[in-house]
Parts: sequence; C-alpha cells; structure tokens
Amino acid sequence: DKVLDQQMFFLETSGRSSLSPRQACSVESAAKLSNLHIQVILLSATLDLMDNSTCYLYQTASNVSFYTIDMKTIFVNTPLQDIIRSKKFAKSQYKTTHQSDALRLALIFKYGGFYSDLDAVTIHDLSKFKNVIGSTKINSKVGTLSHLANGEFHFEKKHQLLWETMKMFTKAFTGNARVEVGPILITKAVKNLFHTDSMETVKSKQLTVLPIETFYPIKAFEVSRLWPTEPKSFTDWSRTFENSSMIHFYASQTNKWVVERDPSHEAYAVIAPRYCPVAFWSSDQF
Repeated sequence: DKVLDQQMFFLETSGRSSLSPRQACSVESAAKLSNLHIQVILLSATLDLMDNSTCYLYQTASNVSFYTIDMKTIFVNTPLQDIIRSKKFAKSQYKTTHQSDALRLALIFKYGGFYSDLDAVTIHDLSKFKNVIGSTKINSKVGTLSHLANGEFHFEKKHQLLWETMKMFTKAFTGNARVEVGPILITKAVKNLFHTDSMETVKSKQLTVLPIETFYPIKAFEVSRLWPTEPKSFTDWSRTFENSSMIHFYASQTNKWVVERDPSHEAYAVIAPRYCPVAFWSSDQF
C-alpha cells in the first residue's frame, strides 16, 4: 500500500495510442520532479512507439509505466458501477470528459495516489502531498469564493470524499453539460462533508485544500497570460511560478495555440526546455 500511495496517475481517455508532445511533457516533468512512480493509463489497448516522446518515456524513463484499463471492472464496487453502464451515460454529449471525471474518482478511490490532468507541468517534488486538492477561482471579482479544481489531487485509497463525490455523481449526471460532474461536484461534496462554504479553511489530516498558486498559478479565466502579448522576462516568469509545484495549461483552451519557442511570449517556451526537454525538442510542433 505504501508503494501504491507513492504513485501518480495520468489518464488518456480520448482513445489515442500515443501521447501528444504536450501530454508527454506532463509525464516527463512528473517523472523528473515529482518523486513519485508515474502510471500512464490509456483507453487504447496498444501503445504507438513510432511517436518519439512516447517511445522515450516507455523505453528510458525507469519510473514511468504504461497500462490500458478495463472499463468493465474499474467501476465495480463503487457508486458509479450502474450509471457507467447506463444508456444515459452512453449518450452523453461530452462522453470523453465525463468518462475522465468518473475514472479519476474510481481509480484513486481504489488504488490511492496522486491524480493529474495531462496538461500540467510538474516543477517541484509532489511526494509530500497527502490528501490534498487544489483550489481556483472562476473570475477575478471581489468576493468570488474559491472552488476546487479536479485536475490535481492526492488521496489515500478508499477516501470518504471520493466515495461521497461518486454518490453525488450518480444523482447529478444528465449528460447534457460538460462540467456537471467535474470541479463543481467535488466542491459540493467538500461543502457537505466539512460543513463549510469557505474552501481555503479546510485543513486537516483528512483533507487539505491547497492555495490556488500551488497547482493553478494562472487561472482558467486568465489563460492568455500563458501566451502574453507583452514580453515577459525570466524574472517575471519566476515570480509568477515561485509558489507553485505544478503549472496547469488548460489544453481544452490552449491546444490550438502555437508554441514558437519564444520565452518572452510563451510560458511553455520557458518551462518545457527545463522540465520536459525531450518532449519539447523531439517534435517540430510542440
């Protein structure tokens, strides 16, 4: 169990058989910096080693393992086992997203460890985090409360919060809204379990809500700051990320944004050569 607790899971739920360069960057940086064993789980039954950075991670990174997952068994003995098999779930308008939201809950509930989205770069040791989740904000208005993000978290196996969140998932799921069983759901579960609306105050052995800058130094609504129009110096970038362990890049918004390897206008051009050099340099189109 101790070994399982020292692991970090990434999920590739689109069905692709290799990682994109930016996904490979997430895995490579975690392998280098997190101090955890990296488990990359794909829905694909095969792994395409024709891709440079996927091949490098598979053959060279000693603390990275690749697996496929059995969708028929992963949800057994969890509150999600019936809804995942339902027609309603099969007809979800956002099936890849909803499948990913469900899988991360069941996986960490059953095995324990750190879960990360495949669009976050690790820049510090993550092994010190136990029963933690990152917070963020939906806008910059004064008085806006923090909510939880479900892109990075660590829980021991069979954690009560994950069970409660899965129970709520079955009630909240309609298949019509992209975010209905994501961050808002786990935020509601914490409110119910800890009887508070203030996420920042949750600090205990059972759960610690981390400051926003730990995993999300640039929030989703500020995503243009990752590709700033005004040039930024290395000192500027260092200041932005000085209290962060990971940097989230919001792939659903930024995947189409080109990286021209210009560090004054692209966070990736500063971060990737340091933390995921193989992924960064092994593709013309990072």
